[in-house]
Amino acid sequence: MLIVDNVSKYFGADLIFKDVSFSVGEKDHLVICGNNGAGKTTLLKIIAGEMDFDGKISLVAGFKNIGWLKQVIDDKYLDLSVLDFIQKGRNLNEIESQITQCYNELASQSLSSEDEKKLYDLIENLQAKFDSLGGYNAQNDLYKIIKGCAIDDDLLNMKMGELSGGQKSRVAFAEVLYSAPDVLLLDEPTNHLDMQTKDWILNYIINYKGAVISISHDEEYLNAVSNKVLFIDDRTKTAELFAMSYSQFLDVIKLRDDYLAKTLKSQMKKINEMEAWVRSMKGRSANLEQKVLTREKMIQKLKDNLVEPPKKSKEANISFNVKNVIDKSPLSVSDLTFSYDTKRLIHKLNFSLYPDERFIIVGKNGVGKTTLLKLIAGILKPLNGKINLASKTILAYYAQEQENLNLNNTIIEEVNSNEYTEKQLRALLGNFKFSGDKVFQVIGTLSPGERSRLSLLKLCMKKPNLMLLDEPTNHLDIQTKRILASALLDYKGTILMVSHDWEFLKEFNVSRMLLLPSGRVLDFDENVVKRYDVDD
Repeated sequence: MLIVDNVSKYFGADLIFKDVSFSVGEKDHLVICGNNGAGKTTLLKIIAGEMDFDGKISLVAGFKNIGWLKQVIDDKYLDLSVLDFIQKGRNLNEIESQITQCYNELASQSLSSEDEKKLYDLIENLQAKFDSLGGYNAQNDLYKIIKGCAIDDDLLNMKMGELSGGQKSRVAFAEVLYSAPDVLLLDEPTNHLDMQTKDWILNYIINYKGAVISISHDEEYLNAVSNKVLFIDDRTKTAELFAMSYSQFLDVIKLRDDYLAKTLKSQMKKINEMEAWVRSMKGRSANLEQKVLTREKMIQKLKDNLVEPPKKSKEANISFNVKNVIDKSPLSVSDLTFSYDTKRLIHKLNFSLYPDERFIIVGKNGVGKTTLLKLIAGILKPLNGKINLASKTILAYYAQEQENLNLNNTIIEEVNSNEYTEKQLRALLGNFKFSGDKVFQVIGTLSPGERSRLSLLKLCMKKPNLMLLDEPTNHLDIQTKRILASALLDYKGTILMVSHDWEFLKEFNVSRMLLLPSGRVLDFDENVVKRYDVDD
C-alpha cells in the first residue's frame, strides 16, 4: 500500500496544495483531477521522490518500488537508443556489471577477511535485487512489452530524439512497464497515441495487478480505468478523495453543486422575506420594537450560516482573429518528398486547402504527420516538390511539444510584442488564465497544460488565416478543450490539424482528411479514420 499523509507543497511563498492525504492499495486505480496548474504533476513528482515536500509518504504491505511515466522525456535521454532507453527501466546490465566487478576484486586482490565478507554481502544483495527484477527471465518480459507497444525492430535502433511524439509516448510507456513497479504513476499516458496503441495501453492498465495513479484529460481513459478520484481544488488548495469511478465522481459533484445552489436559494429567499417584514414593521409601533430586534438577530444568524455557493474556476476566454481574410486556397502542396536519412516518410504528396476549411491529417504514429506540418511551417526543408502559400497567407504553427517556447523567459517576456501595449498584453494573458504575478513566472516552471495555453495565446496574437495545429488538446484540461473547440469553430481562417482526440474531433467540424502514408484525400468519415488509424 502507498500512504500519502498530510502532504503540503510550496514554491517559495506560493502554496500549491495543503494537507493532502489518501492511500492506494493493490488493484486500486486512482485518477487525480483538477485544473491546469492545480498541482497534479507536482503531486506525482513528490510521490516519485523527485521533489521535496512537507508531510509523509510511505510504502507498506509488500509495495517496494514506484514507476513514473512522465509527460515529457528528459533531454539527457534523447541520444539513447530506444532499446537502451527501455532497458534502463530495470538497469539489469548495470547490476550484472557490478556483480562481475565484485568477483574480479575477489579474484585479483589479497583481501582481508573483513573486506572479503563485505564483497560477498554486496554480491548477495546485488543478486537478490537482480532476481527481484526478473533476472534471467527479464528478456521475455522485455519483448512482450515491446510487442504490445507496437515497437518494431527499426524503431529499437533509433535514437529517442529522432522519434515522433506518438513514438516517444509508446517507448516511454514500455520503459515504465518494464521497470515492473508496484505503484505505476502515469502522467497523460494516452497523449499522442494512435488508436491501436491507445487501446492496448488502456487494456493493459485496466488489468494491471499493481496500484495505478493517473493524470489524464482523456475522458475515455478516465471512465475506463478509475475506481478512486482525488480532486485537487486550485481555489482552496485542498484535495478530496472520492471512492468511485470518474463518471460517478462527475455525477456526485453535479448533485452536490445543485444541492448547494438550491439550499442557498432557499436561504436567501427566507432572509429576503424576513428583511422585508422588518422594513415594513420598523417605526410603526413601540410594541413591535422587540419583535423587530429579535427578527434582525435571526436574520444575522441566517446570514452567518449561509452555505457556500458552488465555486466555479475561472475559464479561459479563447478566440482567434484573422488579420487578412482570403477567398482562395491559402496552401497547396505538389510532389512533396521528404526522407530522414534512408527512411522515406513522404513521397510525391499532392493536396490543397480550401478557404475556411477544417482539414485533418490521419495515420498511425511515425508515418510523418508532424513532419508534414514542420515542412509546411518551414522548419524542415523538402527533398523535392513545392509548398505554395498564397500571397496573403499568414501562417501560425502550434507544436505538440511546445518547442517554440523559450523556457528561460517569463510569461510576459515570451509574449512581449511591439504590436501590443502592456494593457492589451495583460488583457490577452488574462483571457488565457495568466493574471497578476503569474505573468512573471518562468516558463520552465509551468505545467504542460499551462505551456499549452501559452502556445495557444502566441498563436492567437499572430492573427493567422492558416493555422497548423499538432495535437492541440494534449495537456489541456477538459473544460479548456471544449472552449478551444468552440473557438476553432468560430475561427474565420483555415485549419490543418493532427489530432487523436476523438472527443475533441466530435466538436470540430472537419470537412476533409489526408491519409498518410498513402497520400489519399477523402471527405471526412469517422469510421474510415478509425480504421486507417489502426491499419495502414
